[in-house]
Amino acid sequence: KERLDKIKEEKRQIVAQQKLIIDNEKQVRKNEEKRKKIELKRIKIEQQKIKDEESKKLREDARKLKEEELRMKMLERQRIREEKIKIKEESIRQREIRAQKLREERERERIERNRIKEIERQKRLDEEQKIREAARKLKYEQEKLRETENRLRQLEIDRQQELQRQLLLEQAEQKAKEEELRSKEEKIKAAEREKLLREKEQREKEEELRIEEEKTKKN
Repeated sequence: KERLDKIKEEKRQIVAQQKLIIDNEKQVRKNEEKRKKIELKRIKIEQQKIKDEESKKLREDARKLKEEELRMKMLERQRIREEKIKIKEESIRQREIRAQKLREERERERIERNRIKEIERQKRLDEEQKIREAARKLKYEQEKLRETENRLRQLEIDRQQELQRQLLLEQAEQKAKEEELRSKEEKIKAAEREKLLREKEQREKEEELRIEEEKTKKN
């Protein structure tokens, strides 16, 4: 029975490690797809902002769900370990009652199991360390991708602000030109009115002179 329990425990640990490796591989593929989409995001950055927020929320929900699943699995593993420990303690107690010889034999077997278990535990720790290293690298790549997205977003904001400033400047220049044209037009109209006034005065003087000349000729 102990051997079967040990085999089941080993299988469960292997499945857990394979799941972690598969999850890391999935994350690697996701990061690769994300790199390919960055160039498109730079072109459609405004439309992508909403999608980014939704994607961020989905990742956050997935992370929380994964954490909850890991917590439940940890509790289940802990419960199984406690049950196995109780069974093992009871088995040891019963074996000790049977005979001293049997206890010595079981002790030798226990020592050997512990030795093998320690070897396997160390091997498992090494594998877990490799997996954690891979996970840290993936997290680092995710941070770099987020930094790149933030830089692109800030560049777009700066571009929009510069465009707005340029539009305001052009509007101010256009307004100044219009004011200058209106000023020139007023000056031209004023000059024309003054010219017309002088011509009118000149005609009136000529008319008066003509009338005077006619009166002089009649006399």
